[in-house]
Amino acid sequence: MTIMRRGWFHLASGAAVGRVIGFASNLLLSRWLGPTDLGLFNLVTTTVQTSDTLVRCGGDYALNFELGGQTQALETERGVQFSRALAQLCSVSTILVCIGISTWIWFGQGLFPVSLLREHRIGITGLLLLMISCECISASAWEVLLVSHRTSALALRQGLFYPLRLLSAAFLSLYAGVFGAMAGWTLIAFAQCLWLKSLLGHLWTPLSIWPLLRPRLHQLLRRGFPFYAANLLASMIFYPLLIRVANGSGLADIGYLRVGQVLQQLFAFLPATLAPVLFLRLRGESTFADQVQQLEKPLRIIWFVLLEVLLAYSVFDQLIISWLFGSDFASAILPTRLLLITALFE
Repeated sequence: MTIMRRGWFHLASGAAVGRVIGFASNLLLSRWLGPTDLGLFNLVTTTVQTSDTLVRCGGDYALNFELGGQTQALETERGVQFSRALAQLCSVSTILVCIGISTWIWFGQGLFPVSLLREHRIGITGLLLLMISCECISASAWEVLLVSHRTSALALRQGLFYPLRLLSAAFLSLYAGVFGAMAGWTLIAFAQCLWLKSLLGHLWTPLSIWPLLRPRLHQLLRRGFPFYAANLLASMIFYPLLIRVANGSGLADIGYLRVGQVLQQLFAFLPATLAPVLFLRLRGESTFADQVQQLEKPLRIIWFVLLEVLLAYSVFDQLIISWLFGSDFASAILPTRLLLITALFE
């Protein structure tokens, strides 16, 4: 029980620290980039996040299903094979995603608005592919840490590396605009890969693609596909709409949307911090009725607090956005209201 409590504390504290530093970094990015460049950076990071969803192919859910209930799963040959199979799956999928995006940008003239200069398109595409490679390849490593119950290391994903990526992006954007922001993100993402390799060693082999562990890959894909399909559908609805807005209304509107997403993340600070804790606590309950009892009171309190915060924000939202992000983002008021209401219902 003591070990489990430590796990709760590590995950909750990591999520809390990451949200606070990430929010501050997003404020700096908004002020230093302005609506248009912030919109371009948002389009790039959303592409990275969507790619991260694509490359997993449900293998992350399947790995947790197969090994999550075992205390020393990765000390067995079966566990090692599953972890390596997930690394192969993510690596191969990352290569395919990078090829697909490159083809889409250069031959299909997609993703970025046509108004983007050719020399800018070349540089941004190269940095985008580096971001996708570092983020997507490391996806399997975090799942290995999860199934091995190494919560103190897992907490660093949200508590250290995510806010560091944003912070590095913010400071380098001062010198090179959106190129600097992307380069700063890439540097921390690459450092994250090196750290994960030094930590996991032979349990994480993203560069060992051949020979493929076909039986284990087949098990991962078969088990995880139903979960993967639901997340993929959600991504494929939102992402094309974002691109359509960028090409139609312009990148500045994507920047306004980014402001709304930043405030939405701050608004969801409490549930996002407590969610890992509540999830882990459910593992200690044997029946569904006990699980419901554990969840009901915390969720009611969270709902009440968020409702009060939303009512208070609605009164002062114009002042808050102008004070936090600057007068250039006054047009972000309406999308922010809609995103906060959506977060409340979620």
